[in-house]
Amino acid sequence: MLRHYRYMAKGAAGMRSRNFITFSLFLICIFVLIIGPSCIQKTEAPVEIKTINVGCIMPFSGAAAMYGNETRQDMDIYVSLMNHSGGVKIGSDVYQVALHYADDGMQVAPSAAAARKLIYDEGVTAIVGYFGIGYSAVAPLTNADKIIFVARSGADVNINVQRDKYVIIGLPTAQYTLNQVIVAMTAHPEAKILGWTGPEGAKESISSSADPVDKWLEAEKGIKNVRVFYPPGTTNFVPYLLKMKEQGVQLIYNGGTLLDTCLMAKQFGEVGFRIPLSNGSDNEMAIMKSVAGLDAIQGIIANQTAPWELKKTKVAQRYLEMADKIRKTYQETYGKPMPHYGSFVIGLNQLGQYLEACQVAGSTDPDTVMTAFKTATIDTFIGSYKLTGTKTFGMPIAFGYPCAMGIIKGDQSVYLDEYPLTDVDIWFNELSRYKR
Repeated sequence: MLRHYRYMAKGAAGMRSRNFITFSLFLICIFVLIIGPSCIQKTEAPVEIKTINVGCIMPFSGAAAMYGNETRQDMDIYVSLMNHSGGVKIGSDVYQVALHYADDGMQVAPSAAAARKLIYDEGVTAIVGYFGIGYSAVAPLTNADKIIFVARSGADVNINVQRDKYVIIGLPTAQYTLNQVIVAMTAHPEAKILGWTGPEGAKESISSSADPVDKWLEAEKGIKNVRVFYPPGTTNFVPYLLKMKEQGVQLIYNGGTLLDTCLMAKQFGEVGFRIPLSNGSDNEMAIMKSVAGLDAIQGIIANQTAPWELKKTKVAQRYLEMADKIRKTYQETYGKPMPHYGSFVIGLNQLGQYLEACQVAGSTDPDTVMTAFKTATIDTFIGSYKLTGTKTFGMPIAFGYPCAMGIIKGDQSVYLDEYPLTDVDIWFNELSRYKR
């Protein structure tokens, strides 16, 4: 009997054990059915990387080739850094940037040929970095195919906003010169007579604006103006320096080339006097020392727009960081510092302007991008700007400019000051009061 009880008890215990196992397995199955799907790692489709083709027309041959080739180096670094960091996100798409170059030799006909090559062979959506003399040859081609053309302003640039619907003034050259002059004159408060000089070709192109500028400077700043021009290709500036001295000039602003400025500085030693010199180009120390010598170029004031140096112009942090990466990468790649910062004004900045507008627009569609340009605040390497120019150009299509200047002290050009141009219509309004 006891044996039978033990057998029955043993059987019951076994039954309970099997029932427990069965029930546990049942619970596990339910758990897997409910929770399992959420634990399975989902494989997302890889993001499709697209390509945005951007064109750049610059002189890679001829007298101005140095500027094009140096800027190209900086732009290649910028594009490489962007692409290696994942590209540019525009709307829901991610793009790698492909930059296509074309040489204009700083001439009109090659500019048109370069534009055709970029538009029809390379399929670019924009042309940037253009500082040549063939605006009238390039704009009709870009307008016809809705290619955004980021250009400069100037006396030789005739913009009709009803015709040139896809043009943006990335560099307001014609509007910022007076700001640069004010910086130079402020650095020399003793100077009350300003000598404007440059090639004779500029005399005709500025004829309509020279008179109101001269009147404004005298009325508002107490500065008198003298204008002396020289033939293109001049290498002996002594007669023109003597002429300016005879007229009492106390500071010179040269609208000619950097070489012209260097030769003037060198030839001051021949005439036995010195007048402070300023110009709109960058102070390229290596070139200037080789032409005029270090002593002769001391005190020359010139454009110097380095993003990290700007004090009166606010630059977005991400552009400051990118600018720093570009100059460090340049140093690592070429074993020397960037020779000047002009690319942050022309090539790098205009490429950045276009890509920034695409990101704001969330699209590469030219009409949508142009709307973003005209309505949004656009961050750039040299400041954040809401485009202006309604009075000057008939529509808000122009970026502002820091108008920062540097001065040569010792063996380097150091930051001097800046007079930011935030609204290109400022001079339209101011100077209109002094027009005949």
